[in-house]
Amino acid sequence: MYGKCGGIYDARHVFDDMVHRVSVSWNSVTAGYSENGLSSQGLEVFSQMSDLSLQPNEYTLASILEVVSNSNSMKQKRYCHADALNLFYTSRSLYLEVDNTIFRIVIKACGALTDSVQGRVVHSLSLKFGFDQDTFVESSAIDIYCKCGSIGDAQKAFRITSRDNLAAWNAMIMGYAQHGLVREANDYLNSMFEFHGVIPHLEHYACMVDLLSRVEHLEDAKRTIDQMPIHPDAHIWQILLSACNIHGNVILGNVVARKLLELQPENESAYLLLSNLYASAGMWSDVGKLRKQMKEKVVHK
Repeated sequence: MYGKCGGIYDARHVFDDMVHRVSVSWNSVTAGYSENGLSSQGLEVFSQMSDLSLQPNEYTLASILEVVSNSNSMKQKRYCHADALNLFYTSRSLYLEVDNTIFRIVIKACGALTDSVQGRVVHSLSLKFGFDQDTFVESSAIDIYCKCGSIGDAQKAFRITSRDNLAAWNAMIMGYAQHGLVREANDYLNSMFEFHGVIPHLEHYACMVDLLSRVEHLEDAKRTIDQMPIHPDAHIWQILLSACNIHGNVILGNVVARKLLELQPENESAYLLLSNLYASAGMWSDVGKLRKQMKEKVVHK
């Protein structure tokens, strides 16, 4: 209870005062550290458990796998993700039950390590254990293959997913985006509703707009937004406005900024991006007018 309410130190005091600590207690403290972003302390508790030769159950293992996936430094993160794989194989050797939560975290670890070999092994095991219909396991498998550059394997994994798994669609579109495959990403986005009756969400369109913006297809990105069957949010317009600023497209930037400010009249970043765009084009009188407008809208809100 304390851990879930942010009182992890109170939870630790309760734990330290316990005479008999059962596995549930160890698991609760480990999970509490994980939920509060304290990875090193979570690992320390698990290490103490190991020193006492206490056998972790599947819930303790799931908690520590979550802990090791939440490291901050890249060096520690790679080390921790490697630990996640080791813990996974330890659980298999101890014949502990491995559930979908563990598979999700381990597949994520493989992606962080860009280890396609281990990723294939874990993905195959997840199918063997009957988690082929778990939406997160499915999308995580696609994500790892894309991160490892195995687009073909990602496509194979996608083909066996349920068509209504929106996370899998997003993973596939983002995978193409990561490799600059604009046409393929756009084909997947268009086929969602046209061939499969799946209505894309804002995140799918945001991914596509971001991809088109990165390769300087700004008009195509604007067209994608205009053709959306759902109303674009401020985030999508901000992606395109940032791209207009980067690529110096003043005309489109004006249009996009207007759309963004209609949704969020007090959005400071919109004014700043447009101001930078004007400045880069030498439009100093417009910069002055915009800054005055910004003060009226933002400072006196």
